[in-house]
Amino acid sequence: MDARRLAYLEAMEIPVWVSRGTPGDAPEVAALSLHLGPGSSGLLLVCASQEIPASALAHDIVRILPETPVWAWPSADVGGAELPRAVEERLFTSILVFGGALAEQVCGHAAPERIGPARLMVTDDFRTLAERPESRRSLWQMLCSRSLVRAR
Repeated sequence: MDARRLAYLEAMEIPVWVSRGTPGDAPEVAALSLHLGPGSSGLLLVCASQEIPASALAHDIVRILPETPVWAWPSADVGGAELPRAVEERLFTSILVFGGALAEQVCGHAAPERIGPARLMVTDDFRTLAERPESRRSLWQMLCSRSLVRAR
């Protein structure tokens, strides 16, 4: 049972039996909710804030992609979507998360290779991408290797 549901039931004073797991089990961490921007593409780009999709670097990244992606960022709203639900509802086939720490936050644990039918890729955060040419080169190589862009 996820932490949000457990807290809800506890607030209603409904006793819940919860398995403590086996020794060595990692504690479950609630995943961040996401605000999904407009679009219907199969590619989801997850960044740290709402301002990032408007940046020059974001425009450069979008320009090399064959389709206009859907942007997402962490949401403080209760109505935000968790990543697995967003994949299921919007039929994303590829997800690119900008930053390892953000990937762990939106996944609630270490980032898996797939979320449902979608391939999950993690690259450096936007600050690192902006400052380091080798980081941008690594992103380009990742996008080419996953057939999201074609080398010219």
